[in-house]
Amino acid sequence: MSFERMVLLRVKEIRSILPYAGVRKLHIMLQDSAYGLPVPIGRDHLFQVLRDNKLLSPIRKRYHRTTNSKHSLPSYPNLLKNKRPLHIDGTKT
Repeated sequence: MSFERMVLLRVKEIRSILPYAGVRKLHIMLQDSAYGLPVPIGRDHLFQVLRDNKLLSPIRKRYHRTTNSKHSLPSYPNLLKNKRPLHIDGTKT
């Protein structure tokens, strides 16, 4: 059995318990002697092995939607839409 195949089997075992474990967490877990890898694997090599076998976790978006424009509350027109500010800070029109 090749080393990469052994790594993939261990990763699939871990992912059966922790489905969204990322590569960095998997790397730390594979360093532990409890998972029984005979030779340590580097983080970049682990990234490459998982990328080649399409086992990378999907990247989650890092933003939240904060504006809800479809609500039943009244909305008011923009009174300053067609006016130019007379001062730099824009306080007076």
